[in-house]
Amino acid sequence: MSPELLLENISNLPPFSRQEIFDFVSFLSQKYKEEVIVSSSTKQVVLSDKGKEFIDKRLI
Repeated sequence: MSPELLLENISNLPPFSRQEIFDFVSFLSQKYKEEVIVSSSTKQVVLSDKGKEFIDKRLI
C-alpha cells in the first residue's frame, strides 16, 4: 500500500480510530527505538546489535 493511500484511508477513519493508530505507532517507535538506528547523513536504517538479536530470534 502506498503512503498516500494509507494516509487517505487513515484520514477517512473516525477520530478515535485515528488516535488509536497514532498511539500504536508511537508505542512501536518507543519500543524499537534502541533497536534501529537511522543515519541522518546517509538516510539509511541500520539495526543495532540488540535489533539484530531480535530479528535472529524471530527467524528461528
